[in-house]
Amino acid sequence: MLQEIRALGYDVRALRTDIAHSETRRLQQELDCWHSNARTMFESCLFKDNLALYYQCTRPTDSYLKCMVTGAFYPRNEVRASHIVKKSTDGMTMHLYGLPTDIDHVRNGLLLLEPIEQAFDRKDICFLYHSVATETAPAHSLTVKVLNPNLLTQAMPKSSPYGATYPITYGSIDGSVLHLPSSIFPYRRALSMQAKFALSRALNKGWIADDPSIETYFN
Repeated sequence: MLQEIRALGYDVRALRTDIAHSETRRLQQELDCWHSNARTMFESCLFKDNLALYYQCTRPTDSYLKCMVTGAFYPRNEVRASHIVKKSTDGMTMHLYGLPTDIDHVRNGLLLLEPIEQAFDRKDICFLYHSVATETAPAHSLTVKVLNPNLLTQAMPKSSPYGATYPITYGSIDGSVLHLPSSIFPYRRALSMQAKFALSRALNKGWIADDPSIETYFN
């Protein structure tokens, strides 16, 4: 077979390289589920309830829920139960992260104000994990990184036909620490994979400069 391939003028090593690159691209497409068209508009009330309980995002006086990025409470319908590995994958790629296949596991979700969730799905923002303490974040924390510079001064839009916005900008959440109960974490490896793709996109667009601090996401 190899002789036949050589007879056709193919370089075996180059062929192997092409196959390896093709397989890498295929796996990247499977792993990168964060696209604006991959958002699941249907939202499970049970999933939202489970997230609110697990991450302690409720208060006994009303039905408001806490956004885990801003730390503020909003009407329940304005806070999205966001899957980290997206619902649209039906859990088929969870094994690639070494995670259980249950797409609705509480550690595969975050409660986010809707415009923040949309920016996360578009890879305009990501969450950076800090295994050791830094000047701005404690050890074992996740901080928000706003990658799209065009968003920094923008107010966050509400789902309203009247152009209403929240009294906060995307820039105000840049560097903020994700609000988590003690010793409770979402799937950090899935968030780090989203960060890998988001950072790669940001580098390609010239939004950020190459930085040794993000090298671990490409390792």
